Amino acid sequence: MDQETFDGIVDELIAAGSDGVEMNSLLISGPGGTFLHDFTERRSPLTNVRSISKVVVSLAVGAAIADGTRVHGRPLSLDLEIWPFFADFLDRQTATGREHLRAVRVRHLLTNTMGYEEGFLFREDLRGQDLTSLLPYIFSHELAHPPGSHFAYSNVGWFLISVLVAEELGTTLREWVSAHVLDALGITDFTWARYGRYEAAGTGLSMSAVDLHKIGELLLGDGWYGGRQVVPTTWLEAMRSRAVRASSGYDPSSPMRATAYGYGVWICDGGLYYCDGTGGQFLVVVPETRTIVVALAESGDTGTVSRCLRTAT
Repeated sequence: MDQETFDGIVDELIAAGSDGVEMNSLLISGPGGTFLHDFTERRSPLTNVRSISKVVVSLAVGAAIADGTRVHGRPLSLDLEIWPFFADFLDRQTATGREHLRAVRVRHLLTNTMGYEEGFLFREDLRGQDLTSLLPYIFSHELAHPPGSHFAYSNVGWFLISVLVAEELGTTLREWVSAHVLDALGITDFTWARYGRYEAAGTGLSMSAVDLHKIGELLLGDGWYGGRQVVPTTWLEAMRSRAVRASSGYDPSSPMRATAYGYGVWICDGGLYYCDGTGGQFLVVVPETRTIVVALAESGDTGTVSRCLRTAT
């Protein structure tokens, strides 16, 4: 990456405005240097990164597991059963659904493989819902598949993590994530949308491009940042391992066409991995070239922004 190439990407993204893309920031770092462009002079530098929120929650889960966090007397782990914490909702499922719910583990929350036929808890299906009482809504959807057998991209599992943290650990997801990850990166200026008493978790995190780049540095650094190990390297390796086969459905010629999903990240052939948000937000890590790409849009779509970022990745 050099200044001329970076400027060319900026020009493409500006031109994409005719397709409805409203960019806020672009930040790319690599062996050639670090390049930043702000597309707007808004008062607030924070952008809702939407589903990129998931990778931040995943990092905190890994750090908490390493710290020996216990939930109701049991160690937090990928194999921790979740149904005891939501036992009041078992009767909302069919007999098959109850069997599946009893088999759901934390790993299924992180990989969107709880067993729902389709993902939900998105803006479209939340319209008209009582956001202060989402658990009855969540568990009224049948778990149609055995956990781990069916991928359905969703915000549900992540929200359940937020509920678990608040109800079982006596803190908010925001405070928990800060204590385990963000404080160590010097990230203090951020907001997180709430559904009633709980942070949305899988979406709704707003932060600056510079701070999101720090998350990218943590990923690229195998859990290390500023000379300190914030998250275990083994957890980073697990996050970007192919937990389940899944496709992001992008243009096949795009370098960001994922073929698998890990713990909060999309994984592509060749080692590139990323997370994205529906409005055209991206955090991309390219280990081979030691490149990090942060593209934050206020509105637009992931496909258009992805095509503009081809050169960077």
